[in-house]
Amino acid sequence: MQVRFTATADEYNTTLFRTEDDFIAYLDTLWGPHGGYRTGSGKRIQYEVLSDREPQRYPCLMLSAGKRELNNGKDEIYNIFLYDVEIHDDDDEEEDEGLAQAAA
Repeated sequence: MQVRFTATADEYNTTLFRTEDDFIAYLDTLWGPHGGYRTGSGKRIQYEVLSDREPQRYPCLMLSAGKRELNNGKDEIYNIFLYDVEIHDDDDEEEDEGLAQAAA
Protein backbone atom coordinates (compact mmCIF):
# COMPACT_ATOMS: atom_id res chain seq x y z
CA MET A 1 0.00 0.00 0.00
CA GLN A 2 1.26 3.47 -0.85
CA VAL A 3 0.39 6.42 1.37
CA ARG A 4 1.04 9.99 0.32
CA PHE A 5 0.90 12.88 2.78
CA THR A 6 2.34 16.29 3.56
CA ALA A 7 3.63 16.91 7.06
CA THR A 8 5.77 19.16 9.22
CA ALA A 9 8.49 17.28 11.10
CA ASP A 10 9.53 19.78 13.77
CA GLU A 11 9.86 17.16 16.52
CA TYR A 12 11.82 14.66 14.47
CA ASN A 13 15.38 14.61 13.19
CA THR A 14 15.24 14.41 9.42
CA THR A 15 18.05 13.48 7.07
CA LEU A 16 17.82 13.44 3.28
CA PHE A 17 19.88 10.83 1.45
CA ARG A 18 20.10 11.56 -2.26
CA THR A 19 22.51 8.67 -2.95
CA GLU A 20 23.96 5.61 -1.28
CA ASP A 21 27.18 7.60 -0.75
CA ASP A 22 25.20 10.09 1.38
CA PHE A 23 23.90 7.21 3.49
CA ILE A 24 27.36 5.66 3.90
CA ALA A 25 28.73 9.06 5.00
CA TYR A 26 25.93 9.24 7.61
CA LEU A 27 26.72 5.72 8.88
CA ASP A 28 30.30 6.86 9.44
CA THR A 29 29.01 9.44 11.97
CA LEU A 30 27.65 6.59 14.13
CA TRP A 31 31.20 5.48 14.92
CA GLY A 32 33.72 7.16 17.20
CA PRO A 33 37.08 6.67 18.88
CA HIS A 34 37.12 4.06 21.62
CA GLY A 35 38.09 5.48 25.00
CA GLY A 36 40.38 2.54 25.77
CA TYR A 37 42.68 3.05 22.77
CA ARG A 38 45.42 5.65 22.53
CA THR A 39 44.75 8.73 20.39
CA GLY A 40 45.64 8.24 16.74
CA SER A 41 45.39 4.45 16.90
CA GLY A 42 42.64 4.53 14.28
CA LYS A 43 40.55 2.05 16.26
CA ARG A 44 36.89 2.96 16.51
CA ILE A 45 33.66 1.49 17.82
CA GLN A 46 30.08 1.87 16.68
CA TYR A 47 28.15 3.88 19.27
CA GLU A 48 24.77 3.96 17.54
CA VAL A 49 22.76 1.66 15.27
CA LEU A 50 19.60 2.21 13.24
CA SER A 51 16.43 0.23 14.01
CA ASP A 52 15.58 0.25 10.27
CA ARG A 53 19.07 -0.63 9.07
CA GLU A 54 19.14 0.36 5.39
CA PRO A 55 16.98 2.21 2.86
CA GLN A 56 15.42 0.23 0.02
CA ARG A 57 16.22 2.90 -2.58
CA TYR A 58 17.39 6.47 -3.06
CA PRO A 59 16.60 9.29 -2.72
CA CYS A 60 14.89 8.89 0.64
CA LEU A 61 14.19 10.83 3.79
CA MET A 62 14.98 9.34 7.19
CA LEU A 63 12.94 10.38 10.21
CA SER A 64 14.35 9.53 13.62
CA ALA A 65 12.37 9.91 16.82
CA GLY A 66 14.51 9.01 19.80
CA LYS A 67 16.92 6.38 21.03
CA ARG A 68 17.13 3.53 23.49
CA GLU A 69 20.17 1.89 25.02
CA LEU A 70 20.73 -1.72 24.00
CA ASN A 71 22.24 -4.39 26.26
CA ASN A 72 25.50 -4.23 24.26
CA GLY A 73 25.99 -0.55 25.20
CA LYS A 74 25.05 0.87 21.81
CA ASP A 75 22.19 3.29 21.33
CA GLU A 76 19.51 2.23 18.87
CA ILE A 77 18.02 5.10 16.87
CA TYR A 78 14.31 4.71 16.15
CA ASN A 79 14.08 5.56 12.47
CA ILE A 80 11.97 5.10 9.37
CA PHE A 81 12.75 5.76 5.72
CA LEU A 82 10.30 7.61 3.49
CA TYR A 83 10.47 7.38 -0.30
CA ASP A 84 9.20 9.49 -3.22
CA VAL A 85 9.46 12.54 -0.97
CA GLU A 86 8.63 15.99 -2.30
CA ILE A 87 10.31 18.81 -0.40
CA HIS A 88 8.57 22.18 -0.36
CA ASP A 89 10.24 25.49 0.42
CA ASP A 90 8.65 27.86 2.95
CA ASP A 91 7.12 29.79 0.04
CA ASP A 92 5.18 26.68 -0.92
CA GLU A 93 3.60 26.49 2.56
CA GLU A 94 1.47 29.55 1.88
CA GLU A 95 0.16 27.93 -1.28
CA ASP A 96 -0.54 24.67 0.59
CA GLU A 97 -2.46 26.53 3.32
CA GLY A 98 -4.56 28.25 0.70
CA LEU A 99 -5.34 24.91 -0.96
CA ALA A 100 -6.25 23.32 2.37
CA GLN A 101 -8.63 26.18 3.21
CA ALA A 102 -10.18 26.05 -0.26
CA ALA A 103 -10.79 22.30 0.11
CA ALA A 104 -12.49 22.74 3.51
